[in-house]
Amino acid sequence: MMDGQATGLRPPLPTSTPRFAKTMVARLNQRPSGKSREKDLDRSERVWTVTEFCKLSGVPKRIVEKVLDHPDAPVLEKPNRDRVMTTRQSLHLRALIQLIYPKDYPSLINWRDPSVQPPVVATAALKGGTAKSTLAVHLAVGAAVRQGLRVGIIDADGQKTATLYLSASLSEVMNTEGATYPDFVAVPKESDVARYEIADQRLHSYWRPTFWPGVKLMPAGGRIGMADQHMTVYRLKNFDDDPRLWLRQTLERWMSANPAKTRLEDCWKDGRFDKRAFDLGLDETLDLIVIDCPPNISLSMIGVLLAADSLVVPQTVRNIDLATLQAFMGSIDEVHRSAVTSDGYEDLNYQAVPSFMLPTMVNRAADMESISELVAYAPDVVCPVFYPRSDAVSNPAANYETFFSHKPDRSRREGHARFLRNVHAVNDAILSKVCPWAGSTGDANDFIRREYVDETGEVFVQDWT
Repeated sequence: MMDGQATGLRPPLPTSTPRFAKTMVARLNQRPSGKSREKDLDRSERVWTVTEFCKLSGVPKRIVEKVLDHPDAPVLEKPNRDRVMTTRQSLHLRALIQLIYPKDYPSLINWRDPSVQPPVVATAALKGGTAKSTLAVHLAVGAAVRQGLRVGIIDADGQKTATLYLSASLSEVMNTEGATYPDFVAVPKESDVARYEIADQRLHSYWRPTFWPGVKLMPAGGRIGMADQHMTVYRLKNFDDDPRLWLRQTLERWMSANPAKTRLEDCWKDGRFDKRAFDLGLDETLDLIVIDCPPNISLSMIGVLLAADSLVVPQTVRNIDLATLQAFMGSIDEVHRSAVTSDGYEDLNYQAVPSFMLPTMVNRAADMESISELVAYAPDVVCPVFYPRSDAVSNPAANYETFFSHKPDRSRREGHARFLRNVHAVNDAILSKVCPWAGSTGDANDFIRREYVDETGEVFVQDWT
């Protein structure tokens, strides 16, 4: 029985911050809808029709049908007129097509070569509400389902948006026992100054599988809000172990312990496809790491900046927003200059992966002049492909669904399809630069040729890929 129910009087409001926090948690758990939290994020595995697979992969249906007759092809169900497949089956089918037709379809599964380290890409912005998490999640899922990359996404933001998108239920999001981003980098726990050790071979287990095969999550957890405080205290007491380098050092240890060993060709022998070897290869490492950052310059955020090979900055383009961007870039420059002057930081090596700003929330009627000016005067740092402002975004976002899994109402299908096409263009713009071995789908250049056309019908912006 809640306080005050028996007398009908309103219970007293908590008079201390700790009591307020504890009471708030207790009341949220007591509410009727809180007892059915498992249903709040009811996720069902994405099922693709053969027609959808052909559009996504670019493989003609006659080729797909022919490969489906192979003895090692996935066995598809046919609930309606078209056969359907799970995402894992679609990856098996991609691999089989590439192995049977290597010259015609060489880039359906794009696992990195063992000599290539996975690039670390951070999506970061000082201003909130710039579609940062939307960008990170759709980049990760799109890279997996469209280009066959193995992707890990680190949710370093206390708002847990990426974790919500990639968790099967709210109990996963609220879980305080499982491994999270602060645990991965071994941030000392409360009242514990000593930093605990994690064996290199255990680090891979910290990546949580998601309902998207090929995508793993390093979730934000309950301790992420306290991580900066503990890191600050630790830094004051341990000058020989700088918390700003913890994420970078941990990722380097993980990369060393989990190299790319399996090539797609290893899953093919005497005309037969080894599904078990493919699934083991799918889990053994990652080809790309995406970090969803908090909208601030905290100590842990500085750690992300020092760990990332590439920075993709989603940014709205009104003048006041660009002033915020200028301040953010100045802060990043200061962070790196400070790092270079510290002992040992001169040896930090980064992969030659480009960074750039990506316009978001663009109003085509009001913002195109500003974007065109940015692209013209800063073609080396501004991506011409952008995310438009779209009513379609709110529909899947209401339930933290990606555009790859959301099934819109009939009246909203056109807007959904249009924005999904935009997702493909943005992903192509990023992946063609940070994962060049995966090639380009052509979506980024198609976007440019649609959006940047003058009165004479001429395209006035150069191709991006």
